[in-house]
Amino acid sequence: MAGWTAMAGEHDFDAGDEDAAREIAQALAAYGFPFVTGRKVDERWVVSALDEGPYATDVVGQRQIDAVGRAAAVVVRRWGGVARGGARFDVSRVAARRAGGLFVIADPGRRPPVPDVVMTGPPPGAHLPSEPDEVDEAAWGTFDFPGLDDVDWASLEHAHGSAEDVPDLLRALAEPDEDWDDALDELIGDDVLHQGTCYSSTLPALRFLARLAASGTLPFPGRHQLLLTLLHASGQWIDSLFAATTADDPTEDDERLPVDAELLALLDRWDAEPPAGRFLLACLAALHPGPGRRIADRVGELAASCAGTAEGECLALAGALLAGDAERALALAAGIVGWNAHCDPEWLEEPGTTAALRASRVLAVAALGTR
Repeated sequence: MAGWTAMAGEHDFDAGDEDAAREIAQALAAYGFPFVTGRKVDERWVVSALDEGPYATDVVGQRQIDAVGRAAAVVVRRWGGVARGGARFDVSRVAARRAGGLFVIADPGRRPPVPDVVMTGPPPGAHLPSEPDEVDEAAWGTFDFPGLDDVDWASLEHAHGSAEDVPDLLRALAEPDEDWDDALDELIGDDVLHQGTCYSSTLPALRFLARLAASGTLPFPGRHQLLLTLLHASGQWIDSLFAATTADDPTEDDERLPVDAELLALLDRWDAEPPAGRFLLACLAALHPGPGRRIADRVGELAASCAGTAEGECLALAGALLAGDAERALALAAGIVGWNAHCDPEWLEEPGTTAALRASRVLAVAALGTR
């Protein structure tokens, strides 16, 4: 949005047939959109509503235009319309976007209802030390990945083809040397979780990473990066549930959960981890509350010690998820969305998902942002 003076946009909706498209277009025009078009794309009909704005180019403006789009999606559901995204652009391009379709409804000067959006200032960060680190230097590099060679990695895939190179990358992570960060970036960012995409090698690789993190053979900087990786992977799993618009509850045992089988061993390290590590363990436990509930009391104590901070709000949300209090969790998540620009208000309203899942998505993103 650099260089934009103000923001406008377009909201697109799929319609089943021409009759439905015309009904949807009429409804959107009645709702206040000044220029609505319908066109046929391949075998489907698409209705586009021009939103001339203007909106501010900051987070508040982005949230306002997104909220208008969500409200419009509710309007068109009566005729089977489905929101399919749209576009955002500088207001100088509004005239160029008034291109005709197979039919056009124009009522210049109108504007759909725009909600008020208030962003609050973020709370201060908590001081969560990375010390003491109880791992003895003599233990560094001693984890030998039991069972690693029992996996048929050549039959699995990652972003660049065969996953036969994954064992070497995993073994490189056992030794905390100057190439450690590069090895983790290659394994996760380039290969098994490239751009958030999961592959057949993703879950096995994450399980071995979790075992390494729980082994007590890495200094805290390495364990910290592995815990962040597992938290990120858990967030991607939640995103995949949203993409499928499923109502699955994340408390259920499920092969899609990246670290459930290994989480118990990680949680057993609570007392050995410094506060910075405990924070990440608490958030992981909340995203996988089946095994995670065993440390619910510890999470509550840590949350109390961080009250009034960004980490404290994340920990309070984690505690609500571990307690199974979905209503409170969603309310706490809404509070975090109010100050965290990386959390989308739409997540709080996603149809077809549980309140716990919606709150978990906020926690996964907000917790990573504090670290």
